[in-house]
Amino acid sequence: KSSDDPLIKQFKEYLRLATLAATKSDYETAIRYWKNALLWSPSHTELRRLIDKGYVDWLDSQFIPTAKKREIRTAQAAWKRLVRGYQLYADQDYSAALQILNEAVFLDPSLIEAYKWIGCIAAIQGKSIKASEAFIKVIRSEPDFELTGEIPAKVHQLFNRLKGDK
Repeated sequence: KSSDDPLIKQFKEYLRLATLAATKSDYETAIRYWKNALLWSPSHTELRRLIDKGYVDWLDSQFIPTAKKREIRTAQAAWKRLVRGYQLYADQDYSAALQILNEAVFLDPSLIEAYKWIGCIAAIQGKSIKASEAFIKVIRSEPDFELTGEIPAKVHQLFNRLKGDK
């Protein structure tokens, strides 16, 4: 895709905002933007590394109350499950991936990428209602979201139909 592509521009903007937040030690914001960027480029290993490091740096911050540290650790555990779920999806171990991804959203219901992969797996397995429920959560959170990565055509069709694209 060219650098004029709106998806590329959005991806770069998320990276810029994440970097800016990280330089200000605002790890919560940085992680949120890195995760948004990851939605556009799901196999981007450097983004995954930055998110992992962001959680570690955030936990190492000096003035975080104990309750907040528990919240961060829970989000970090959800993130690790999301990464594992994506790996299992890539290996086409859909049952194991679905179990891990469901654990991720149980721990952190704001993990939009997890819902994306849950929707993809459900659609691949022919569970269109479950897939639709997951995709609707993605679309409501990110209305301009487009599926990227190794995703079958029938999954794209369902997602686009839910978005209202014909």
